[in-house]
This record gives sequence, structure tokens and C-alpha cells, in this order.
Amino acid sequence: MTISASQVKELREMSGVGMMECKKALVETDGNLEQALDLLRANSSLKAEKKASRVAADGEVKIAENSEYSSLIEINSETDFAAKDSQFKDFASELAEYLSNNKVDSISDLSSAFEEKRQSLIQSIGENIQLRRLETLDVPSGGCIGAYLHSDGKLAAIVSIDADNKDLAKDLAMHVSATNPTCLKSEDIDPELLERERSIFLAQAEESGKDASIMEKNG
Repeated sequence: MTISASQVKELREMSGVGMMECKKALVETDGNLEQALDLLRANSSLKAEKKASRVAADGEVKIAENSEYSSLIEINSETDFAAKDSQFKDFASELAEYLSNNKVDSISDLSSAFEEKRQSLIQSIGENIQLRRLETLDVPSGGCIGAYLHSDGKLAAIVSIDADNKDLAKDLAMHVSATNPTCLKSEDIDPELLERERSIFLAQAEESGKDASIMEKNG
């Protein structure tokens, strides 16, 4: 049976699935639009589950702010190409809009609310899409939250301070993004990480020819 381009287009608009998948479903159902849609819906969960095993290491970060709290959400795709897709962008913006109007502290709660749309996006783009991390900070009494989002949409930070100084908070958020600190206080440093970094610095100092006593003091 011949499947027309208009049939494929209509099914694509109804399902959000790629053109090739739509055509295949129409062929299998002899051009019956409703049956083809049911077939795509029946297969979507299985296919999304298979794609979920693939690494999603690219994507975008979004910041959602209001007068009471700020949220930072990371949405991952497998490739930069998918992260630039208009459907991915729309999905990320919808997540940010939702977070602006709904305080969510758990990534699992957010994932549950958007699971159907996430699976539909996976089917449409053909890549694994994951909601990876979510952080929400309450605006402190008498203070504020500063936010920084890098121009490529892949690096961001939100910082809460006990002072009503948005510019300072934003500058701190920018500094956090640039330096990527592992902790806030020295006592929170992982001892293994500290020892590993110390060994690296000692090796660098030794290679530069510095005296052993100086190396030990600096280390």
C-alpha cells in the first residue's frame, strides 16, 4: 500500500514521533491513522526504555526564579545537536516555566510530572533525554538569591546570601560557575581528594626544583 506524505505528516503532528517511525507504523496498519497512532503509543515506552541505557552527557541548564525561591534544573541529551533542537529547547523552557510556578525540591517528583512528555521527546528526537539534577533555594529573610547562566546554557549557579544585594549575589554565582568549588568549608573537603591534590602539588614543586622543606611547608 502506498502511504502519502500528507498521512505521514498528520501522524507526525499527532504523535510527535519521527517521520520514518510514522511511515513504518502506517505501512504496518495499512494506512489506518488511528491504528498507527495506537501502535506508536504502544511502542513508545519500550523504545524509550531502550534509549534510557545510553549515556546522556550533553544538554542544557535552566534557571527558574520568583520572589520566594529559585530553582536550577539540568536537562541532558546525548549530543549537542539534540540539545539545539527546537523541541528540546521548548521542553527545557516548559520545565523552567513549571518550576517558576511550582516549588519542587525533588528531581524524582519533577521527573514524574514530565515523564510522558519526556518519553514523547525521546521518540521524536531519537535520543535519550534525562532530567539529571535539580536544586531549589529559598530566598532568605532579608537576603536574596543571585543567579548566573553562561551564554551557552551549559553552566550555571544560584547563590543565596544574607544581604539584599542582587549584584553581589550574581557576582558570587558567576564566580562559583567559573571556579567550580568542591565544597563550601575546609572541613568538608574529602580527605582522599585533599591528599590526591597535595600529592599533585608536591610532584609539581619537586619537578620545578624547589627545596624539600619548602615543598612540605607549601603542601
